[in-house]
Amino acid sequence: MDGRLMSIERSIKALVSHAGAAEPVYLQMTLMEPYVTKRNPVPVLFQLPNKLQSLLEREVCLVVRDPQQSVVDVLEKKGAPTEDLFKEIISVKKLKNRVRSKKQLDEFFKSFDLVVCDEKVSHLLPEILGAHFYKSGKNMPIPIKMAKPESPKNSVDPKYVKYQLKAINHSTALALTPGTCLSCLVGYTDMDTDRLVRNYQAIQKKLLEKFNGSKPKLTIRKIHVKTPESASLPTYP
Repeated sequence: MDGRLMSIERSIKALVSHAGAAEPVYLQMTLMEPYVTKRNPVPVLFQLPNKLQSLLEREVCLVVRDPQQSVVDVLEKKGAPTEDLFKEIISVKKLKNRVRSKKQLDEFFKSFDLVVCDEKVSHLLPEILGAHFYKSGKNMPIPIKMAKPESPKNSVDPKYVKYQLKAINHSTALALTPGTCLSCLVGYTDMDTDRLVRNYQAIQKKLLEKFNGSKPKLTIRKIHVKTPESASLPTYP
């Protein structure tokens, strides 16, 4: 067995044995120096071998252009592929009015475990939602297209929207922030350990390729696995 995989397995098994049920498991990466100089409002998505949960089990919010009803009528139409997909569809204007205070923003943040937005309004959201939503990448709004590029202007295609949501649900998001510590969710402690290890191994490999690659100067200093309350256990180098 590859030495790096053995290190990942040992660390994850040790972590799970001391963790509570259904705790999130994060890959935490420490860089030699900041990878970006300012926060990128669009997260980087990495596909996972094993999805974290069923799409229908997730509390999904979609932020759209005004007026929202034209989008709601199409996506929530009886029989549409997206009929039961979203917990809420909200327009930019209504979102802005809803999160005027820190308390309101916290309530909104806790209401969903996935936030997506029409790519045409994504540039407006950092000012409305602030750093709270962009801190860890957990609920960082992920832009989607409302229809295929060749579709007429302002089209809404439920089938294409669901296709993108399924791809996002099979991925994890990495928020690129100016600091030297970045993290992304790879699973939960109640997952089958082998599935959790495969997720972690796949993401670590992709991160090493993206950040180190063939550069003469390595970017990644070390990688650890952890839960929100646990100590960090090393998996690289």
